Amino acid sequence: MEAKKQRFLDAAQVLFLSKGFESTSVNDILQYVGASKGAFYHYFASKQALLDEFTDQLTQQTMDQMEKVVQDSSLDFKSRWSAFFEAGYKWKIEHKDQLLELHKTMDQDENVLLKNRIEKTIQRKFLPLLASLIQEGKDLDVFKLDSALGCAHFISYGITGFSQHFSSLLLSEDDVEVRRAEFVELTRTLQQSIARVLGNDSPDYITVQFDEFIEWIE
Repeated sequence: MEAKKQRFLDAAQVLFLSKGFESTSVNDILQYVGASKGAFYHYFASKQALLDEFTDQLTQQTMDQMEKVVQDSSLDFKSRWSAFFEAGYKWKIEHKDQLLELHKTMDQDENVLLKNRIEKTIQRKFLPLLASLIQEGKDLDVFKLDSALGCAHFISYGITGFSQHFSSLLLSEDDVEVRRAEFVELTRTLQQSIARVLGNDSPDYITVQFDEFIEWIE
């Protein structure tokens, strides 16, 4: 990617997260970058187009890794299932500071559009990959379920809901130990729910782990 275009995307991350998408104007972006309107519109048709590319870039790295796992024929199904979720988990750990800042700003009213856009981008990319993997598990009789896509929706929205509640725990001023205990209970409930919808409660397939995230609550 051209360095000049990346500067606009970097500005979007800073300004959209700090001021909110609606409150950030194209002029704000131009001033931050030190560029002309012509330069901006050379790369982006509108501020909305910049938002679209920003959210795509934010999620693409981990999605690329997940796609590689799904397509890796050298691994058996159980290994690919575990590696699929592990890829997302590792990406979050590696981007801790960025994600903590994201959680702190996403619940602000001025960031509702940005939050929805990020969630929709993740769903659009994550769902087909997860559904494909679940369908393979169903075909192998590892999972006992009716609809792979329906199950993928359930898991995906469950993880999204978990993330939203995690944000509230991070921002809450309640006692740290109380919030961490709630986090543990929430994690356990999500894992049990996923096991039931998959029709397989083996520990080998309960791969949605958030152990390290509990330390983020402080």
